[in-house]
Amino acid sequence: EELIQLYIADITHRHDQQLEMELYHRMVAGEIPFYQLEKRYIRKDGSLLWGEVVHTMLHDEDGRPLYGIGGILNITDRKQREEELRERREEIEALMDVSPIGIFVAHDPECIRITANPAGYQLVEISEGSNANVSKTAPENERLTYRTFRNGVELNPEELPMQVAARLGMEIEEETLELRFENGAQKYALRVQ
Repeated sequence: EELIQLYIADITHRHDQQLEMELYHRMVAGEIPFYQLEKRYIRKDGSLLWGEVVHTMLHDEDGRPLYGIGGILNITDRKQREEELRERREEIEALMDVSPIGIFVAHDPECIRITANPAGYQLVEISEGSNANVSKTAPENERLTYRTFRNGVELNPEELPMQVAARLGMEIEEETLELRFENGAQKYALRVQ
């Protein structure tokens, strides 16, 4: 009884009201057959409930709106998990940004796209602030020109530690790799998993 005395705006978070009202008016005008959105509701105790809303309008034979039908799915738990994941991702990104250790991340099982933190990009002599692909198994036009050696023997791209680990699904033992650059520079990287 209390709820049916309220309007949508009375129970909708103020940041979500405008979008829903625009969609509602477009639906009533017949511009759209329905709308679906995620929005925040305000509970009686003032706490928030996230809902996934689907709303449609039934019209008479002349196209005049008769009444609306809506459904709300409580997605509060999902939204909280998404927020926790976002916060953790930001923490990890912040740690990677300040880590003095080069960290490389494969974005696919074949290691075709690998990015690095700032220390990693510095190791392979790529300018700071880059998000370049450092994979040696990337398409030919994206590959970096440095060469990688183990015990004086140059490695083919498919022999590189990340590619081997991904292909075999196993950890690779600690090892030292030598990176040789076109400018004559040499760097050594201790690779640990």
